[in-house]
Order: sequence, then structure tokens, then C-alpha cells
Amino acid sequence: MTKSPGPLVWTVWSVGAIGFFYAFFQRVGPSIMVGELMADFGVSAALLGNLSALYFYAYASLQIPIGVMVDRWGPRRLMTIAWLFAGAGSLLFAAADTLEAAYLGRFLIGVGSAFFFVCSLKIAAVWFPVERFALMGGMTLMAGMAGGVGGQAPTAWAVGAFGWRPTMAAAGAFAFVFAIVCWTVVRDRPAVASRETGTRAWHHTCSRGYSRPCVNPRPGCWRPPPRPCRRRCWRSPPFGGYPI
Repeated sequence: MTKSPGPLVWTVWSVGAIGFFYAFFQRVGPSIMVGELMADFGVSAALLGNLSALYFYAYASLQIPIGVMVDRWGPRRLMTIAWLFAGAGSLLFAAADTLEAAYLGRFLIGVGSAFFFVCSLKIAAVWFPVERFALMGGMTLMAGMAGGVGGQAPTAWAVGAFGWRPTMAAAGAFAFVFAIVCWTVVRDRPAVASRETGTRAWHHTCSRGYSRPCVNPRPGCWRPPPRPCRRRCWRSPPFGGYPI
């Protein structure tokens, strides 16, 4: 029976899943701000359409390079950088006075959001048993769809209550907080102890014929003087000791 993943495993995966939630939230967010954005920037709907498109330009073009980078550097560093990009883009978008600055902000959001799904799959592959991979991929996609839902009615309420700029600024602050959480919590792979102890280590050491005393939980059983001990071991230079 497969051992259930521990709390740390779920915590590490959750950081990536929340990132994918955030990516979908940012993907659909502008659709409920169209009137406010057109009024603030004084542009038509056609020009405003590029604001959403720039997110996808960045997101789609980076998927293959991100796959290579995640395999090389691991999800911890890359997701931390992704949160920082998304946070900076959100704050730039919230503070933009010109359409060009808003374009740049949306592009940076797309760059940051592009990392989370691939990193989440990497975490699922490394931290979870192989038979759980499809389940974790489905749960990650579910988190993303939940972000799409959160980017609609709840975001529309926030925009109506506080305005689109404070809402996007809050999204940027959230991203910076999670950059710190990601660096603190996430690890690229589980820690694996590769030590041999006790009787197993004793046999391994003696079978190699080390000429120095064997360090084991019963140090009195192995001594430099060439005389028998409780385990009937003997030493014969230069070959070291062998169990009888």
C-alpha cells in the first residue's frame, strides 16, 4: 500500500497550485474591468484587447523554455522569481498612467504566471508517488479553474467596492508575500538520508577490510590490539579485521 504523503509534501505542492490559481485569476481579470480601463486610458475596445493578449503572448511563448529551466534549476527558485515578476507586473499595471505602461505590466504578469503549472507538475513528479501523478495534475488544474472563477464575480465585487487600481495593487502585494513563502517553504526534492548504521554498517565496514577501528554503536567490539573481542573478531595487518 502506498504511503500517504505528509504535511510538508502537500504544503510544497500547495504553493505551486496557489500560483496556478493566481495565474488564472490574472488571466480573466481584465474582462470585468473593461469599462473602467477604457475610461482611464481613453482607448477603444480594440486597443484594449491587446492588454489581454500580451498576457498570452508571454505565457505561451515561455512554456518550452520554462520546462527546460525547471528541470535544470528546480521549482523553488523559479517559482520565487515568478511570484516576483507577477507582483511587479501587477503593481505596474495598477499604477500605470499610460497604455504602454499597462501593456508592460500585463506582459510581466504573463511572464510570472507562465511558470506555475509546469513547476506544479515538477513538484508532483518529484514529491509524490508515481501513481499519484495524474491525480495531482488534475488537482492543479482544478486550482487553476477556481482561480478563473475567483477572477470573475469576486473580483467584480472588489473592483466595484474599491476600484480596479487598489484591487490590482492588492494582487501585487499578495504575490510578493507568496514569493517569501515560496522561498521559505518549497524545496526542490525531499531530503533523503543515505547513511548506514548499526549492524549493517559494521558488516559493510568489515567486509571492505578497513585497517582502522570500526565506528559503530558498540565500539568495545573492535579494538586496535590484535586480540579476540566479544564478537570473536581478529585483526591481521595489513588486511584489517574480518568477522569470524
